[in-house]
Amino acid sequence: KILIKYKIPTPIFFEIKPNLLNESYLNKYKKKFYKFIIKPNESGSSFGIRIIKTKNDFHNLIKNLKNYKNELKYHNSLIIEKYINGKELTVSVLEIYNKLQSLEVTEILSKNKFFDYKAKYSRGYAKHILPANIPLNIYKKCLSFALRAHKILKCNAISRTDFIYEKKSKKIFYLETNSQPGLTAISLVPEQAKFKNITFEEIILQLIKKINE
Repeated sequence: KILIKYKIPTPIFFEIKPNLLNESYLNKYKKKFYKFIIKPNESGSSFGIRIIKTKNDFHNLIKNLKNYKNELKYHNSLIIEKYINGKELTVSVLEIYNKLQSLEVTEILSKNKFFDYKAKYSRGYAKHILPANIPLNIYKKCLSFALRAHKILKCNAISRTDFIYEKKSKKIFYLETNSQPGLTAISLVPEQAKFKNITFEEIILQLIKKINE
């Protein structure tokens, strides 16, 4: 909602309460979007995400709706968002040596249905294309939007912002900003930093410095 005010495009979405999830309610969004995504408005690492692209996906969601709602019992809200088919992109933003900068754009190719928890934290389940193979103007726009999102959302020292590039329309759509991005050996922030000749140790020292300011 905040970023839309700043002219950063995002897929059409609706915010709802988890207890409102029922077949008739979900049918309404199926008719509206045909393909859609359900995202918990809290947590991270792709927890609780459901991507509905086919009749079978929808059938399985309805069939397991009781268990899914139980999984979300500690969440206050969900986002139901129109599914955008395209390249999944991500940009790290890092404040280093008193300079806030967007690092690079990475394209993520997941072996799973999407870039889920397993693909994020297990070797061999995702391929990172760095720098992303996208038009230069889109590349620059991703860097610019990620930096703006970091500032607008008042992130501190580090963030990672995700986008979808829809080749058909040649547009990018903002998905989310991670204010505590992963810092494992196969995570995207350290990988982009290394590409820019910034070591993992430098990242950690800068984060400690920001905490102590």
